[in-house]
Amino acid sequence: MVAGIILVAFGMEQTLAHVGDHLHTVPAFALYGGTALYLLAHVALRLRNAHTVNWQRLILAIVLLAIWPAAVKVDAVVALAVVNLLFWAMIGYEYTTYDQRRYDLRHGVEIDPPTRETHDG
Repeated sequence: MVAGIILVAFGMEQTLAHVGDHLHTVPAFALYGGTALYLLAHVALRLRNAHTVNWQRLILAIVLLAIWPAAVKVDAVVALAVVNLLFWAMIGYEYTTYDQRRYDLRHGVEIDPPTRETHDG
């Protein structure tokens, strides 16, 4: 996660320093690849701790790695906007999908197990 954050910071620094220019290959990879690395670290952490896969983050990481070569063909601010929009789309999806389950988990709400009716006789 830390390596991803460092790469994103470098990519953003280069992006903001050259907003109207095209990104070079290394800053474009740092921006897109760093974000992907950060997401992959989240996927790995959840897989290790909860034994489940966060498919949204995994798919977004793959998409970011697949489209990073296109980031050198557009203005730096457009490349940053694409990463930003994709990330916010994923966050919005996760918020609407997991809102009640996250609330329950974070606030220690115990989910009642299903009750079984027993029939005498």
